[in-house]
Amino acid sequence: MQKQQTALTIPPTAADYARANRAPNTLRAYRAAWRAFAAWCAEHKRAALPADPLTVADYLAAAAQHHKASTLGIHVAAIAAAHRAAGHPNPAADERVKATLAGIRRVHGQPPAQRQPLTLDDLRALGRACGDSLAGLRDRALLLVGWAAALRRSEIVALDVEHVRLGDALHILIPRRKTDQEGRGTHVTIPRLADPELCPVRALRAWLDATGIRSGAIFRSVNRWGKVGKRLSAYDVARVVKRRAKAVGLDARMLAGHSLRAGFITQAALQGVDILSIAEVSGHKDMDVLRRYVRAAGRIQAQVITRVMDAENAAGRARLSRTSRRP
Repeated sequence: MQKQQTALTIPPTAADYARANRAPNTLRAYRAAWRAFAAWCAEHKRAALPADPLTVADYLAAAAQHHKASTLGIHVAAIAAAHRAAGHPNPAADERVKATLAGIRRVHGQPPAQRQPLTLDDLRALGRACGDSLAGLRDRALLLVGWAAALRRSEIVALDVEHVRLGDALHILIPRRKTDQEGRGTHVTIPRLADPELCPVRALRAWLDATGIRSGAIFRSVNRWGKVGKRLSAYDVARVVKRRAKAVGLDARMLAGHSLRAGFITQAALQGVDILSIAEVSGHKDMDVLRRYVRAAGRIQAQVITRVMDAENAAGRARLSRTSRRP
């Protein structure tokens, strides 16, 4: 009798590998965007697949009344991906579609909402606010490790015990990053710091020792009775940041999970660390993206302005000095 195949024994198909080409969050965004486009086409009796370029342009014009220009960029990418996957020409490549999206960005475009970075002083305050409860030990470790390694929130919650080695330093293997979709892995080493309030090595050791976690997810839920549950989600990282920030009087509305990563990069820029050294920790491949953080920190602009204005003042002082020495 032929052995029945199960989900565990059926080999992956080409379609499975094709889906794995994109991150899960990207796939979710594409599915939602495609459903919105397909629903609009059904309502207006237009063909969604294959779609005429004018249909896509009309959809964008209608959707611009309800969505940000940046969101419509995702919709265009989703429509293009659906057509390529089905073997159809990409209607989004048509100049009429490009012109429509460019016009929407010109009329409705606005800078993306920026969440504030957590400075080193902020981080210290949040760590103190965590306390010594089980949830507090977890939150302190999450905040310090996430900040020191400049991790994205998805990278924080994806960490398993098998990915770390604790000793005189914390050695982290990040299995997959946004800039490492093929999963080659990235290594980050966090030293043991002299200041116990800011030391990620001590904080993570305290959390793991208190919970007895020896394998699997590092950062897990803790209920009101102190029972440890399942792996945290990326959204939980934002909740931790906001809750602890609110406790110390910071504006939680301006903070998010990304404030940890942005905080390390901004602090490093303010302290004059060169951009390539920052990228060694953050894992940035695109230096232009990293320079945005550096510009946001304002250190370089401040140096340039000071150099120009001080040079003018210095020249003025020199002229006055020469004048005063004349007989």
